[in-house]
Amino acid sequence: MNACADVPDPPAGPSRVDKVRKAVEGKASPTETLRALGEAFNDIAKVAAGVAALGGVAYLVALLTVGLRLQDAGLPSHGVISPVPRDPLLVGSVFLSLVVTVGSFFFVGPLIDLAENAAESLPF
Repeated sequence: MNACADVPDPPAGPSRVDKVRKAVEGKASPTETLRALGEAFNDIAKVAAGVAALGGVAYLVALLTVGLRLQDAGLPSHGVISPVPRDPLLVGSVFLSLVVTVGSFFFVGPLIDLAENAAESLPF
């Protein structure tokens, strides 16, 4: 067990890199291949989403900084932050895409399990 009593030690076995290497070389079963590539894709997708989120935050911080500097200079800055009035449909669609993105982090595991079961049912 780790220092925390609730967290078990990771299972001993091949690493993700070894699993993907075995799948790419064709030495793994279709189920193992699907699981290994799914886990690798999940890791890549998490990193890409994190980078995109950081870029969005950086953009918003830059907009706010420009707006504050315009206010300090005595110039109107409301056009920098929001150049057009809010569109409720656009706001709703952005919120829905955010929900789908965050939800995909939690539901990709069951989808991989479902695909794994489907791959096992195929006759090879």
